[in-house]
Amino acid sequence: MTLKKVIHRKSAPNTESKCKEICDEESMNYIKSLQIQCRKNRATKDPLVKSNEQWDMPRVVCSCGKPGSNIISIDSCRATIKASNCHPKLTKVLPGPLNSKFPLKGMGISGRGFRVGHCAEPHAANTLLRMTNCNVSHIVFGTAFRTEDCTFRDYCLTCKATFKQLK
Repeated sequence: MTLKKVIHRKSAPNTESKCKEICDEESMNYIKSLQIQCRKNRATKDPLVKSNEQWDMPRVVCSCGKPGSNIISIDSCRATIKASNCHPKLTKVLPGPLNSKFPLKGMGISGRGFRVGHCAEPHAANTLLRMTNCNVSHIVFGTAFRTEDCTFRDYCLTCKATFKQLK
């Protein structure tokens, strides 16, 4: 099962608040489908299913969209974005090289951050940029949700440094 999803809606949200509301709704629907798939995967007794074909739930899911566009991108934090697949507009706003540790020296920011390009937010933004070619500053993010209990999670410092609209 793929752990990212692109949704083409019939109508496009025309305001940032409506876009965020739709992103949150689509994220919750996606998490429910992941939970069902994970239960089925763990319940399988098929000897032909290899251990490397089974998967665990991602920890966090986040979605994003752009007002005026009918495309919503949903993704999780499973691995760092590959440099060859990172959209040039996203590369320009990253606070450091992909997979580098954050906070980076000299930025004067302390607290918890994750490796650059590892979180769900840049994954979702990268897919949206590839589909719509919009500007990074026009992206509206939904809430980041934990998949185990569907509670919200604060954005990490790395994501806040990457996407100014998350501050």
